[in-house]
Amino acid sequence: MIHQIQTNKDQVLNNCKTEKLQKQMLEELSHSIKQIYEMIEKENQSFIDLINYNENLAESSI
Repeated sequence: MIHQIQTNKDQVLNNCKTEKLQKQMLEELSHSIKQIYEMIEKENQSFIDLINYNENLAESSI
């Protein structure tokens, strides 16, 4: 009986550690995805700025 209680306690502790690790991994993944999204947004803005600059340059040369 005591062995079973210890085994159950160990399982609960392992589950808690696993959940904590999963939560940490999800937080890190979420942070990475956010950084990637922000990089894509910056790159998109750079292309938009370049297109606008070229359009303005073309208009001014007419």
